[in-house]
Amino acid sequence: MKEKKSFTEVSAGVWIRRLIVWSVTIVALIWAGHAVFRVFRPRPDLTPAPTVAPASQPLPTSTGEYHYSEAKVLLDEGRKALRSGDLKGLDTLKKITADHPTAPQARDALMVMAATYRFNAHEPQKAIEAYQDFIRKYPDDPRVERAVRDLQELAEDTKTPDNTEKILREVLPKLDNDPKARARVNAILEKMQQSKAGGKAKAKPTP
Repeated sequence: MKEKKSFTEVSAGVWIRRLIVWSVTIVALIWAGHAVFRVFRPRPDLTPAPTVAPASQPLPTSTGEYHYSEAKVLLDEGRKALRSGDLKGLDTLKKITADHPTAPQARDALMVMAATYRFNAHEPQKAIEAYQDFIRKYPDDPRVERAVRDLQELAEDTKTPDNTEKILREVLPKLDNDPKARARVNAILEKMQQSKAGGKAKAKPTP
C-alpha cells in the first residue's frame, strides 16, 4: 500500500508550484510592460537642424548673380557671338532685357546693343532707340552721360532732332531719392544749356 502524504508535505508542494507560476507571471508582465513602453515612449526628433548662415557672412542679394544666373549666361553668350561677328547675338541680349529687366546684366545688354547697332549693324535709328531706352529705364546709371553723348553724335550724323534733353527732364523726378544720380543728371542738363548758349552766341552776328 502507498503511504499517504501528510498535509504539510502537500501544502508545501502546492505553494512551491504557485510560487513558480507567480514568478513566471511577474517576469512575463515585466517583459510585456517594457515592450509596450518601448513602442509608445516619445521618440527623439532626429530631423537635422537648419543651417544658419553666420552673421558675418552676407547673403546673396536679390539682384545679384544668385538670382540672375541665367541673365549672366545670356550676356556672356551674346557678347561672344557679337565678338565673332554674329549679329544674332543681339537676339540673345534682347532676351535679357525682356525676361530680366531688373537684372544688372540688362543694363550691360542694352548698352552693348546700342553700340552694336551704331558701329557694327549700321542701324543708327535702332541705336538711338536703345540709348534712349537705357536712359528711361536706368537714369541712375553713371553711363547715362555716355549714352547722352552718343545720342548727340547720332543726331548730328543722321541730321535728326535730338530729344535727349526732353528725356532727361522726364526721368529727373524718378531720382528724388537718389541725390547723387540726380546731381549727375542735372550736371548733364546744365552742360547742354551752356552748349546751347555758346552756340547762340557764336551764331549772333557781330555788329
